[in-house]
Amino acid sequence: MGASKIKAFTASQKSFARVAKAIGHPARVAIVQYLTKESCATNSTLIQVTNLSKATVCQHLKELTDAGLIAGTFAGNRHYYRLVPSAFERIESLKKVVGS
Repeated sequence: MGASKIKAFTASQKSFARVAKAIGHPARVAIVQYLTKESCATNSTLIQVTNLSKATVCQHLKELTDAGLIAGTFAGNRHYYRLVPSAFERIESLKKVVGS
């Protein structure tokens, strides 16, 4: 779909699509589930949790970060990821858009 066609959709619909895409892969669901139980996790931990390669996990983390569901911070030479506090609100808002 061309960029000009995207203008025809509401901000709510675009936001829904972004979040839905971000949680549309089982590995990303597993990462979000893990982060709901732990306050934060490193790349290494998430590689073990998902049993995927470092490059693949990094791609999934980028997708979740771009959707605003997780955030990363550096502490020393490690990168820690955590759920964004509003992540559940964004996921919960999917129900409202679908129900509309």
